[in-house]
Amino acid sequence: MKKILFLLAAVSLTLPSCMKEDESYKRLQPVLPGLNIYSGAVTQNRIALQPANAVIRLGMLLAEAGDREFENLDQVTTPDGKTNVFNRLFASKTTITKTAEGNYEFVFAPTEIGYYSCEGTMTVKTNGKALLSQTNASSPWEVTLGEGFKVLLGSNSGAQTAMLEGKTSVYRDASGYYIRLSNIKAYTKEVPAIKSDWNGGFTLVPPAGGDALAYSDCTGKSFKFTGAAEGPSCVTFDGKSSTWLSYAITSGTFPNYLQNIDGTESASLSYAQGGYDSSVYPYPNVEVKWSVNANNNLIETVTYGGVTVSM
Repeated sequence: MKKILFLLAAVSLTLPSCMKEDESYKRLQPVLPGLNIYSGAVTQNRIALQPANAVIRLGMLLAEAGDREFENLDQVTTPDGKTNVFNRLFASKTTITKTAEGNYEFVFAPTEIGYYSCEGTMTVKTNGKALLSQTNASSPWEVTLGEGFKVLLGSNSGAQTAMLEGKTSVYRDASGYYIRLSNIKAYTKEVPAIKSDWNGGFTLVPPAGGDALAYSDCTGKSFKFTGAAEGPSCVTFDGKSSTWLSYAITSGTFPNYLQNIDGTESASLSYAQGGYDSSVYPYPNVEVKWSVNANNNLIETVTYGGVTVSM
């Protein structure tokens, strides 16, 4: 079971509940290998993005505070004083401390574990830029992960753990905020040989544009997300080696950080790298399109091996 770590968690996030019905399952069978590829790539990418997720939330918190002074960041509220912004953006027991150099030290200690909860410490080096909107490519916010930093997947009763290493930086670009992932290594202590080396870049655009990052500007609205990443992953399709995957998203629309409602995602295996059974995965590429119909139902359309199925 440990050898397919993350793969089962990934599939559970993307396969619809209708698969429990025999006819729906039969209809999906031709694209199930593609859904596994997609699920593995999405899980790998979301694990790698968790430090950046915390950086963006910190940027929202500080933008909300603006020129108002608070003794501690966990006291930041909306201008009307009715909403504690820190509590909306970060899990219970998370602490963020500003250092004398103007950097921020995080301590994550989740009491409730949901998909992609962080545990451990990390430091955000601000390079003298007080707000994320003031950064640029030469002066980004940079993340240093503490020893033992990890991402927890699942629930309190059955969480799986990914140790995480690597470099993450975030800065303001022409349209929004660029996230650079460099040599992100996710793995488990139980199976350290199955380790990712994930690299890529993504642009996140806030609902009201690049400078409007305050919580009040973003809550209840959708972010745009575009980009790509690739490399050996922490997912294994053969139970003994890392599977090389790629992931890309175009015009993604996220009302929350787990659910896309528009745009196109694609994922692929590398035939050259191997690490999977080609009889199970006869085609390397899968495409998933998201849309919302007239009845406000979310539609996922999967294309794999020339077969297209909507659900």
